[in-house]
Amino acid sequence: MRPRTTRWITEHISITELPDGRYFVFNGVTGDQHRFTEPTLIDYLQRHVTSPNHVPLGDYLHKFLKGLGIKGCLPCAERQARLNRVLGRRSG
Repeated sequence: MRPRTTRWITEHISITELPDGRYFVFNGVTGDQHRFTEPTLIDYLQRHVTSPNHVPLGDYLHKFLKGLGIKGCLPCAERQARLNRVLGRRSG
């Protein structure tokens, strides 16, 4: 059995791969805890990783790649989440 590893996707969302191939997700902002298969995890990440305080670079890249016909995957969704938090918006 493989050891469980937890990855922090953002400062509030963590993912742990479970032995059955699903993923346990904890959202520290909402307190939500879910078990997802990979396709539903990708969808969850794409819906919950944007922030009004940041420029959504990951969303822009996702739309661009989707336009080229490149399908999303779990590493792509993780990259999208991280890129969405890179560049903060200027206030005022």
